[in-house]
Amino acid sequence: MTASSIRGQPCSLFDGREFSGGCNIVYCIAFKDGVRWALRVPYDESRSAVALTATTMRYVHSTVPDVPIATVHAWSDSEDGDGVGTPYMLLDWIEGRTLEWNASYPSPIERGKVLAQLARYSTDLLARTLAQSSTQSTLTWMLRRIDSRLTRIFTGDLPSFDPIDCLIYRAMAEERYLVPPLNALPFPLMHTDLGRMNILVDDDFNITGYEILMLLVYNSVAECLQDLGLG
Repeated sequence: MTASSIRGQPCSLFDGREFSGGCNIVYCIAFKDGVRWALRVPYDESRSAVALTATTMRYVHSTVPDVPIATVHAWSDSEDGDGVGTPYMLLDWIEGRTLEWNASYPSPIERGKVLAQLARYSTDLLARTLAQSSTQSTLTWMLRRIDSRLTRIFTGDLPSFDPIDCLIYRAMAEERYLVPPLNALPFPLMHTDLGRMNILVDDDFNITGYEILMLLVYNSVAECLQDLGLG
């Protein structure tokens, strides 16, 4: 196995642990010396998503070390994962629990602590946005996100979602949501889904990591405006 060859010792699934996210499934693997890594596999075997995520995470790790994301040890965007059987990423395992956030919890002080950390990480990421634009078009990026959601709806992984909504969004993407003049601008470096399930914290509400199920990418300016309700 790739992980074993990288560290030079055997590894196996840790207590059969696996976690499902919006675009990926993550398996916890443990080495003989107790070190744990994460094997991240996309549902839709999207090669471009693996490549873009891995390269972006490595860029962030080297230029914004204060942002708590996992180290990428290996990845493949080939159809068979260079022998693994699927596109994949191998990363450090990040300890922590998903953030609980509701009307009464956490306390105002703890909420402020979490939000202050997120604000700092977000501004640090935006400040390191590369000057050049992405080679991936905004429309391609938007359609890939929609198609990934549709795949999971049709396979039964998202039973509460209506595929009609996604199909309508897809049909109208170019005419209604795409902002062509923004295609030439850089893709802001940001986390595309800062929901509570994508944030890991310790018992003192220090953020230990952006959940490795996340997709940290160069998000299109057009998509950012839509998320903000400005498009």
